[in-house]
Amino acid sequence: MENKPNKLVYHNLDIIWHNLKHFYTGLYGVLLLIAIGLLGYWIASKHYSDLEAEKTHYVDLIAQREAELAAAKQELNYVRVELEVEKLAAQTVQKDLNKLKQENTQLKKDISFYQNVMAPENSAEGVILEHFIIEPTLVSNRFRYKVTLVQTRKQKRFAKGYIGILLKGQKAQVKHELNISELGIFDEGALKFSFRYFQILEGEFTLPDDFTPERVFLNITLPKSRWQQAGKLNADFAWTPGIEHVE
Repeated sequence: MENKPNKLVYHNLDIIWHNLKHFYTGLYGVLLLIAIGLLGYWIASKHYSDLEAEKTHYVDLIAQREAELAAAKQELNYVRVELEVEKLAAQTVQKDLNKLKQENTQLKKDISFYQNVMAPENSAEGVILEHFIIEPTLVSNRFRYKVTLVQTRKQKRFAKGYIGILLKGQKAQVKHELNISELGIFDEGALKFSFRYFQILEGEFTLPDDFTPERVFLNITLPKSRWQQAGKLNADFAWTPGIEHVE
């Protein structure tokens, strides 16, 4: 009978131990889950914090780039405005220059008229040099000349004669002269004139590569004939291609 209570006590102790074992095992599991949850939360929080920091970095970087882009656009606009202003200024200057050229040409024409009225020596038997120009062509060292002759006599007969154009300059640093009749391919009579009111003589010639022109000498010759007296008109100009000369 005495062993029976002891067995009962041991049995109860086993039950208690078994229950405690299950309790602590469950508690350990709960604590482990809590620890894992806390660890996961900490990792997630840290990752989120890192992402926020990275996001902030890129947002700041984008803002900086946008500010730089805005500054660059503003500077580009300034440059465009400056270019437009310079373009307008250049157009204005070009217009003024063209106007001055026209006024200068007209002034030369007026001077030419009065010179020929007051100074007959500037004409050859009533024939005057109205315009003379030498201008470059698209071909290297090739030039085009144009001579305009006008008869000023009231009783106009046909003026007949020829012109000559002589170029003086340097060739291999030595003074040299060239006649354009030897420098171009001219039609027969290209340098001759025969007109009653006016005539334009023009043609092209090619300069040697080693020749540097300095002055142009133009002579207008009217040979004596039954209908005209002999006459000669000479003019010389600095070599300035593209500049129109008015006598």
